[in-house]
Amino acid sequence: DLLFQGFAGTNETFEVPSAISAESFASTGGGSFYFSGGELFEIENTSFHDSSSGSTPGGTISVLTNDPRYRTQLSINNSVITSSETSVLGGALYSFFSDVEITSLYINTEYVTSLLGDIVYNMGGNLECLSSCIPGSFGDCEVVDECWSCVPGACTLCGAGKYLPLSGAVEEAQCLDCPEGRYTPHYGLTACSVCKRGYYVTDDANDTSGIGLYSGGTHCVACPAGKFANVSSGSTSCDECSSGKTS
Repeated sequence: DLLFQGFAGTNETFEVPSAISAESFASTGGGSFYFSGGELFEIENTSFHDSSSGSTPGGTISVLTNDPRYRTQLSINNSVITSSETSVLGGALYSFFSDVEITSLYINTEYVTSLLGDIVYNMGGNLECLSSCIPGSFGDCEVVDECWSCVPGACTLCGAGKYLPLSGAVEEAQCLDCPEGRYTPHYGLTACSVCKRGYYVTDDANDTSGIGLYSGGTHCVACPAGKFANVSSGSTSCDECSSGKTS
């Protein structure tokens, strides 16, 4: 295993090697990496195989804060843990009062184990797990304890009638329905368009009912003959024209 211990209170960043593929065993915790000392560490584009920490926590990675005034920080980006084990806590990752930010870490849960069942274990720290997907899309992810396991680079666009302004989404449920009076027929958008005056929002480009949708609209179509939209823009339906009037 590789031990990285910084000096509390400094801002230096350490970068770890980009490939860990050999079998490893740790006596201190962290089958491949053990981080402490109140520093900022980064792991990027790294593949971990056959890591084991034996009777210590963190089958692949352990992150510890020794001095609460200086929290150890770890950033993990676009990496994979294919097999890992520990007989205690954190089959893949053990974090103790530290700050861990993960962007697209895929964990093969079939071959990552711990005796107590926790694959990702976080005690007293801040843990954020995201995909690497851009706004308008979400990752191919699954829940793993308090975290998400995401396939690096695997993203799906939000569908028509939906939008997503933020990056890092991990599930389709984070795609938002276009709000009232807005629509989009396109995939992967970060915002919806306003339906113009005299038109209404619907989910059918050939709709002639004049009765539209309050959210999730995919099309903006003209009000049918004899009806009008009684707002300057963003209408969800059309009203009947008054007697003696037409549209």
